[in-house]
Amino acid sequence: MAEFTETAAAAARRQNGGAAARLANEEQMQEQISKLQDELKSVTEKLTKLTETRVEQARSTARHLVRSGQQIADDLSNQAGDYEGQLEEAIRERPIVAVAGAIGIGFIIASLLRRH
Repeated sequence: MAEFTETAAAAARRQNGGAAARLANEEQMQEQISKLQDELKSVTEKLTKLTETRVEQARSTARHLVRSGQQIADDLSNQAGDYEGQLEEAIRERPIVAVAGAIGIGFIIASLLRRH
């Protein structure tokens, strides 16, 4: 009977030791999970900041391109106005040449359209 008592006691110690080991493993796993959660939160924050920075850079570039496009459109409009003024002046100075030029351009366009 003494052997049975010793075996039961040894089994109880092994169970208690196993429970303590499981508890230690669970605590380690909880710590690792907590660290992973913190790292994931940190990575998420960094990605959010990086995305916000990139979005702001894209907006700034877009604003710059819009301003440049508007400036180019204004310049072209001014040049077109200048050319229009020059053309009107040339027509006033030499109306016969202007009419002859218009007739010639019309003839060329009509010839091209008939061929197709």
